[in-house]
Amino acid sequence: FDGLGKKAEAVVAAQQCKGFLADVPDLASELGIFCYNCGVKEHRSKQFQGCVQWLNLSVDSFDRLQNQQNVCRSLRLLSACYLDLNEFEQAKKVCLLAQEVDPCAK
Repeated sequence: FDGLGKKAEAVVAAQQCKGFLADVPDLASELGIFCYNCGVKEHRSKQFQGCVQWLNLSVDSFDRLQNQQNVCRSLRLLSACYLDLNEFEQAKKVCLLAQEVDPCAK
């Protein structure tokens, strides 16, 4: 992303797309993956607040029953991001949610 203005525009566009998922549910996983990839880029750049925003969009975009692995992957990176932000309670909550969603955790 180039500059904060473009990042903000991209987040708004992704949020708008999320609003359309009820009409085109087949695109939910593509939006979730796109948001996850944006979160990874933000995390690598140490832009942790942006990473949190993208990863929350990613988790919200996926159908949790059909995309358990992708949801868990997003949640795990989100937890790591919260650790980077020293938000330990949030990190713990997200880890516990990932553990609930992960079919192999039981």
